[in-house]
Amino acid sequence: MWNWLWANARYSLDDLAEKSSLTVPLVERKLKPLIGNRVMYPDGTVNSFVQRYLRERVLRLFDVKPRKSAKGS
Repeated sequence: MWNWLWANARYSLDDLAEKSSLTVPLVERKLKPLIGNRVMYPDGTVNSFVQRYLRERVLRLFDVKPRKSAKGS
């Protein structure tokens, strides 16, 4: 199912390469583990656990205490 979803997802490697300043082959290489490990979903969203982890890392990097959101995320 996962492979089918990604096979039918519409995105432009050229646009991703341009926006990230990477080459198309490098974008492809970097996307494969994100897709395979289900870090990124076909709709463009990021796994919620990964998103929380990255948020905590950025806050720690800037030594900021996280605030509680209304949704609890």
